[in-house]
Amino acid sequence: MTSYGLWSYWRELNGVSEIRVALLRLKVKGYINAYSRKVMNYYFSSTDYVPATTLRGAILELEYQTKGKVNDKFWVGPALPLGSAFSHFFIPLNEKARDGGKDSAEAQEMKGVLEEAGKVDKWDKESVYKLVREKGLLGHGRKPRIGAVIRKVGERDGYNLYERVRLNSVVQMQTAVDKLTGSNAREMLFAYEYKEFRDLWTLSSPDLPQDRGVLRMGRGKSRSGFQVSFEKVRELDLELAKKGEVGYCLTPCAPSVMGVKLLDGDYLGDLSIYTGWFTNDHVTGTKPTFRVLREGTLVKVREAGNYQRLLGAGLNFLVKVNDLGELLEKVM
Repeated sequence: MTSYGLWSYWRELNGVSEIRVALLRLKVKGYINAYSRKVMNYYFSSTDYVPATTLRGAILELEYQTKGKVNDKFWVGPALPLGSAFSHFFIPLNEKARDGGKDSAEAQEMKGVLEEAGKVDKWDKESVYKLVREKGLLGHGRKPRIGAVIRKVGERDGYNLYERVRLNSVVQMQTAVDKLTGSNAREMLFAYEYKEFRDLWTLSSPDLPQDRGVLRMGRGKSRSGFQVSFEKVRELDLELAKKGEVGYCLTPCAPSVMGVKLLDGDYLGDLSIYTGWFTNDHVTGTKPTFRVLREGTLVKVREAGNYQRLLGAGLNFLVKVNDLGELLEKVM
């Protein structure tokens, strides 16, 4: 497919907004720290997926190394373990799964639940919880855990069944060297946690610098240096949520940025902090941080605006699906 930039992928087909995407498979050779949180001198590997901003930076670095320039319009979503995605409001985690029946799974989702939720005109708490009670969506004593990485393990009696993704991890110690003495610097012992991701999937714009290649990803080449190979599997069309529909945030969603309104709607989700990176032909660096809606948040769109303008920043990939199981079937 010839690259015409981001906006050429966005089109109206019979009144349905669709976007053309590339499905990628990634294979991680070893352990990496894709995104960390510092506590004292300990760097926790704080996600069970590779954030969109981290992956985009790795792909653009490859493009810069091979072509000497980068495509500013290129975008990519988060890379998740095969068969997994982010839990939403209507997929409560059941930490005390019982044997037998639907309760034996850690999480369950009624098929078509997002389509049903979209029929509720007023998305306030009272209306949504009325739907929850009528349909028995959350069960007894269950609470939603927005954004947890879950893997589909089967189906039963009109429900999709899921389990929580738990990745193996290792901890490595690193010592800073004093430039004057050439020996270990005082109080400069650091611990870094790395996770074993293995096989991942992600979606991107079709204008990849190349259909396959090897990326360097993780916290510094000197600390990890593990390679991540990727390959473009195929292209497919996905619907994006428009006015009156329920969208699922595959990336963090930002209704507004710096006072500019991009998306107007009602939300069922949670908040997190966005830290982005910019990379162009001349310079790289960090963007300011700000609050966003966490991955897995559901949005009942009142006015769509131009929310897709931030796809390149790893934000506002608002997919329309009837349930999470349907999305996973599309990307398998």
